[in-house]
Amino acid sequence: RRHLLLDHVDETAVGGSLDAPLSRARDAAPAPPLARYFVLHDTSVPWLGDAPAFPADDDPALNDLKRFAGPDAVAHVFVDRLGQTLTGHDFGVPWRATQLENRRVGVAARGLFLHVELAQPRRRDPSGNARNDLIAPTPGFTDAQYAQMALLYAAASARRGDWMIPAFHAAIDEGIVGAHDDPQHFEMTRFALALDRLRDTLAR
Repeated sequence: RRHLLLDHVDETAVGGSLDAPLSRARDAAPAPPLARYFVLHDTSVPWLGDAPAFPADDDPALNDLKRFAGPDAVAHVFVDRLGQTLTGHDFGVPWRATQLENRRVGVAARGLFLHVELAQPRRRDPSGNARNDLIAPTPGFTDAQYAQMALLYAAASARRGDWMIPAFHAAIDEGIVGAHDDPQHFEMTRFALALDRLRDTLAR
């Protein structure tokens, strides 16, 4: 909390109050387990079709998070290319955003997963169909996004009382009809380094 105050970051920007409990599984039924999995997605938006290249990371078109806002926001928190966030749902709200939760496990899984969407544009692979979005930028995410991911992960883990398990949308839904390929070009080493830097900052 001191770190957030020093950086003038409102707790609503990191998924909600650090004093509030996380969501619980089984749609918050009596005595269910707390959320355990911190699931990373990419937005695959905007879709740039056959554009020859990706815009710069500070392009406003890449960083318009308002398009994801609303009562049915698909994730708990969205992170743009500059590391800015939009909270779709507090981390205390049970929410489903994978095929595993929606099609395989159902209500019992609702609340066990926290969902974070990372802004990432996509382009069409000319070898694929007309509307494919297979090409993502390389590297896939910015330093600012990794830093914000680390902060969100630490905030969620603090509310849980121990470290959450990071997970990828693609891995969770592998083998299920309608599965996605995100987050594309995610680098676990860069995420770990961002966590190390945050840990060092918090230790001062």
